[in-house]
Amino acid sequence: MVEVSHKVDPQQIRNFYIGQKHNKSQHYIKYNYYDPPSTEEEINEFISYSEVKFELKQYQKEYDRLFAAWQNNTDKEKSHIIQDCCDQLDFVEDEKRINSAKCLVYISLGNYGEHQQLIDPMQQNNQLLFDLDIISILKQSLNHACHRLETASITNLNTTDHVSVCCKEIDLYLTILFMVLIFNKENEVLKNYEIIEFLFDLVVRLKEHFTKTFPLKKLMMTLHKALLITFGDHDDEKEYNDLKATVRTMYGLSNENCDFNVKCRPEDLYNFVYQSSERYPTFTPPKITKKITTNPLTISASSDLTVAMGLSRASENVDLPYQTLFPSKSQQHQNVNSKKQTPMSSDMTVEANMLPFTETSAVVPYSLSEASSIWLKHLYVSTANYQIICEREKAIHRWERWNDDKRQIEKDNIDDKVIHKAPEKQAKLLDRIEHVYQTIVSNFQSIVVVFLKLLLSTVTMTGKDKEAEIVEDVNVTRHRESISKAVSSILLLLLKWFKMSHVLKFEYLGQVLIDSGCMLLILKLLGLQEVALLASKKTDDESLSFFGTLRQESKDTKDDEKIDEEDDNNDEEDDEEERYVNKRNLCWPINLLRILQMLTKRKTHRILLLVQYKSAAILKRLLKVGHPVLDLYVLKNLKNQVPFLGRKWRTVNMKTVSAIYSHCVTSLNDDWLSRPEGNTDVEESVVSKNRTNK
Repeated sequence: MVEVSHKVDPQQIRNFYIGQKHNKSQHYIKYNYYDPPSTEEEINEFISYSEVKFELKQYQKEYDRLFAAWQNNTDKEKSHIIQDCCDQLDFVEDEKRINSAKCLVYISLGNYGEHQQLIDPMQQNNQLLFDLDIISILKQSLNHACHRLETASITNLNTTDHVSVCCKEIDLYLTILFMVLIFNKENEVLKNYEIIEFLFDLVVRLKEHFTKTFPLKKLMMTLHKALLITFGDHDDEKEYNDLKATVRTMYGLSNENCDFNVKCRPEDLYNFVYQSSERYPTFTPPKITKKITTNPLTISASSDLTVAMGLSRASENVDLPYQTLFPSKSQQHQNVNSKKQTPMSSDMTVEANMLPFTETSAVVPYSLSEASSIWLKHLYVSTANYQIICEREKAIHRWERWNDDKRQIEKDNIDDKVIHKAPEKQAKLLDRIEHVYQTIVSNFQSIVVVFLKLLLSTVTMTGKDKEAEIVEDVNVTRHRESISKAVSSILLLLLKWFKMSHVLKFEYLGQVLIDSGCMLLILKLLGLQEVALLASKKTDDESLSFFGTLRQESKDTKDDEKIDEEDDNNDEEDDEEERYVNKRNLCWPINLLRILQMLTKRKTHRILLLVQYKSAAILKRLLKVGHPVLDLYVLKNLKNQVPFLGRKWRTVNMKTVSAIYSHCVTSLNDDWLSRPEGNTDVEESVVSKNRTNK
């Protein structure tokens, strides 16, 4: 009689979880996080409502005072106008420089006189500006303007008028630069201007000189756009996966198991082999055909690896950064307990068992042979794992040469050799990432401090922020939202692309973020604000936006046809307001959750810090939003903490546990739900973290 096995498919649990959701499905779940915003949306977000209301007319008025109507000029005359404006940017008089910058802004915004086709004149004008090398001129002018702002701050001559003039000038230059970037993003020559390095240099230089009138939003949005153009969008699956496959091929790694839902890491396989060999001395380890390493010592962090790398003395009594920044109340008690437990662990021995014999010879039990084949079948060596292994091997070789006074070179320049094997397009991208990293790595701490301060400045207590329908108040709210979105996107882009280049670049930036209190700040941002309310909070007004204002002006000449349709349009506007989705307030929480997940994934000491901060309650509250991408990254962060939250938490939150099981991918040896309570792998994680930092 054949036994029928009843299995519960994760899809069934997922459907049950969705059907049992007690909260109402919100209208903003249709917001696609991975879709890039349109050009019109980006420009509307970049230009504030107050600038549209009070300054656009000034730009046009200044241009009309100096030059003839733009559309009436020939291409040669247009080039002469731009050249004249650029020449005046070097003048000593502030007024002449600002007036010339206003004319250039008017040109870059498509000389908003032709209200029917707004994008086409913008495209043509910004391509003309780019062809006339406007970016080099803007970099020089921005550098001089920031230098004047620095000088005024250092010499205590920062009068209100002088600071406001400098900030206004920087604001105009950033507007031109942003528009040129948007409409020339397909031009490969644009990537040779090193705009990212220049903007990061501005961030570092002005760290202590930012004022209330400084255009921080425009600086962050321009930097984010420059990163997207230079590196590409990490959420573009085709481009990102192509580069990932190329990097794996360069390192000699196979792409066979990349699509497996359940994967096995080299550490898991070697742990299985070690435990099986300890328990069964006659067990024969499986033959690993995949390229990992010739030295099993480099697979995982251990005390033997520490000695082999020559770091045994350097790593003694090394405290984790968060232990000094955010000390735990029970830290000393835990240390005492661990010291008491170490003698007991040394006396424990593993019982060895001989493998059973058959009529012919000794064989491996079916359970072990099956386990071996499954481990090998699902073995996946990630690029990050292989890079860490290579770095450990290089460290061991260096230590051996130091002791033996040898001069041989083995595998020290493997990364340089690897880049040359890549196709031209991917090699250029990897070179750009490397160049950006080498340029800004010495200023990581300053850059991270600026970014985290900006994020902290955007925190608003829910219920306190009840703006009236005044343009200035709406501007303040949109300003905060845009900064949150831009800064979180920049950090996510840097982490993603640095990890693609080399895992140690990612680890270093991640450690700087951790040391600066990034995790606690993310929890504060998510905990003090009701994301569900912010996601439906209307802070956009089409009639006040850049494109909306220009369209309204063009429609004022056709009022006769609209008088009869006003009543019908009012009803439609009410329906649109009910269906309104604040994309910015959905984007930045997802970005922050993704950053938190990247910083804590497989880092037990950091996960314990999140447990200490009681982040599970904050994360669970975010599930009320109901957006699928937000839910996914909330559940991924909760999954990391479940083994340390205790049996009582799991018992009370079984719906959340079921949601984690149905939505999150598990590894082959993933014991996130069945792991016994305790700090069994804390020491191992700390050793791994210290080896990586060294």
